[in-house]
Amino acid sequence: MEIQTTRFGVMTVDDDRIMTFPNGLLGFPQHTRFALVQTGTENYFFWLQSVEDPNVAFIVTDLRSSSASMASRCATSIARRSS
Repeated sequence: MEIQTTRFGVMTVDDDRIMTFPNGLLGFPQHTRFALVQTGTENYFFWLQSVEDPNVAFIVTDLRSSSASMASRCATSIARRSS
């Protein structure tokens, strides 16, 4: 499937990378179909790109991955020190 994005232009996305949220996402109820886009093989962050609107995309990650887990622990540690 081809989708239009404002960040990457026109992209071809496999159908198995399309997710449907019947009620949309919080704050975006009209956007129900999203493509999970990985921008690199060593990248732990993905774009959840709306199929309906090229302007709507969110950065997401798998918190079980080692790099994301480390980033989460660092953020928690910094937050504890500043409070």
